[in-house]
Amino acid sequence: MEQQKRHEIETFEVTEEELFVLAIHYANWLIEDSLSRFLFAAGISTSEAYEIRRVEERLNTIGDIIGKSRLETAWEQVETKHRKQDEQLWKVFVERDEHKSEVMLEDVQRHNANQCSCEPKEDRRHEPDWKWIHEEMVLHREGRCRIRQ
Repeated sequence: MEQQKRHEIETFEVTEEELFVLAIHYANWLIEDSLSRFLFAAGISTSEAYEIRRVEERLNTIGDIIGKSRLETAWEQVETKHRKQDEQLWKVFVERDEHKSEVMLEDVQRHNANQCSCEPKEDRRHEPDWKWIHEEMVLHREGRCRIRQ
């Protein structure tokens, strides 16, 4: 999220439903940011760490107003949306198994080098090659891993 001008308006009242929608937005931003860093093995810069902290603080403040259970509902909606987009990817993301994560990263790198089998799309969104990932996991279990260790 880029820096934006802040406006404090004393007479502006916000409903709990509006805060709930904002909570969904912030939760989605945090998950997409985390997924992106997971898929591309990216670290966190100081400014990104600050932004993450700021968003987490805002979510906590919203939770204090709308209630923790309502905030959990927002998180569940966002997690469900991401899980439905790609259940296998979500499972790897949530489990954080070191080797599965490395195989996913290798698959993304194969995509970026145009060496994967997914169809190019306008948005260049990578469709994981689950057949290749599964084969690689079987080889890993047999001690015959083809990717760096």
